Amino acid sequence: LLEVKDLDPVNGNIAAPRYLQPSPSSILEFFNWPHPFVHIVNTRFQQEQANLTALGRARLVLFETFCLKSILGQTVLQQHNATLSTPPFLWIIKVDPQLTQDLLQDLISLVENYPFVYVVASNTNFGVGQRVGGWRGGQAGKDVLTSKVYTGNRSFLRQAHLARASRAVLETRIDADDGLHLNYLETLQAEASKRLLWQSNNQTSSPQRQRWMYWCALNHADWSPTPPELAGNDSPNRYQPFGLFIPKRSAHVCITAGITLGVSIGVKEDQIPHYMHHQLVQKVRDQTNNEVDCGGEKENSKCLKLMKDPFPGAIRSRTPTSAGMRGVLSDEGALEQKMGDNLSVLNKNATVLSILLLWKFNCDLEEVVEANRYLQNHLVDITADNLRGQCTRGHSCKLSTKEVLRNLLDTHSSNSSQGKKFLNN
Repeated sequence: LLEVKDLDPVNGNIAAPRYLQPSPSSILEFFNWPHPFVHIVNTRFQQEQANLTALGRARLVLFETFCLKSILGQTVLQQHNATLSTPPFLWIIKVDPQLTQDLLQDLISLVENYPFVYVVASNTNFGVGQRVGGWRGGQAGKDVLTSKVYTGNRSFLRQAHLARASRAVLETRIDADDGLHLNYLETLQAEASKRLLWQSNNQTSSPQRQRWMYWCALNHADWSPTPPELAGNDSPNRYQPFGLFIPKRSAHVCITAGITLGVSIGVKEDQIPHYMHHQLVQKVRDQTNNEVDCGGEKENSKCLKLMKDPFPGAIRSRTPTSAGMRGVLSDEGALEQKMGDNLSVLNKNATVLSILLLWKFNCDLEEVVEANRYLQNHLVDITADNLRGQCTRGHSCKLSTKEVLRNLLDTHSSNSSQGKKFLNN
């Protein structure tokens, strides 16, 4: 396991984190994966945006508030002693190799005590909407094992890489500022057992139902911080100090939070169709799409499932840290336009709704209040960094996103010298 020293004993500065050195795989590791699945959870943090420190700091706050708590609280972990035995999933957090040293150190300190969590220096991604390749084909595992790995038990990584052909593979995506319902990964694995594994009945094996499958969360909640000009507003529609949670349903588009690809034994990487997350539902369920053949039941609609349970499946931060700004609330007018008559109902029941949601995601109410306050106090710097980071490799490059960010700066930069300086440039 990694040992990180916080301070350089010579000059008192933050020391450069040490990283795990590769060691030879052993034949024992090949037989040492006890689960029917190799389940990989993938998260990206500040890739290609290493020097955007205000944005990185805000994302780290949201990571600790929503993402970290929800993943560490997954019920599937409670079924296994993940500190002593092979964990039921591995969580890989990829960061820009040039990430500022202090931000990297702080991220490491949050996860270094968990042997199934890996901070990896890499800007290379695989999976939904990314380059062809993944864990089954070996590309994703090789990238991790040949990169700097700052945390986690490297033996688990080698075992999972070696077991990729002899086990079904699940790959789940969760962005660093989003969270998953505590039962999400357990429910996924139960679903995958029915769909992807060989079924036995009276010692007679029947063929696996499907060769591959996608899963997405049907229901989720958007979390929006309180716009600064509305904080402390005593109007009937005043906002709670923990921001606002808005229930959402996505029946036609897969949200990125919790999106999962499952692959059965014997299926090769190039036999799996890959689409961008916003195209998945349309493409995979299209009966005329000849690329879609997941085996089992001969209906394309069976190749992708929008999960009703657990409810809600995910929580998404809709803040100025978002790569794309769709759904981000910038002021009271935007919120009222979006929610209409539901706004007063939501505010009336905001406390009950928030506590309920936070309980389902293992979040702490006080930390959410602090995250809300942090985003309010640093809104201009975060927005300016996000605008700078637009169109970097792997990130949003939409004119509409830039316009939303620039409008936010126009609205809130009057009291910020940095905001004025950015707009003048």
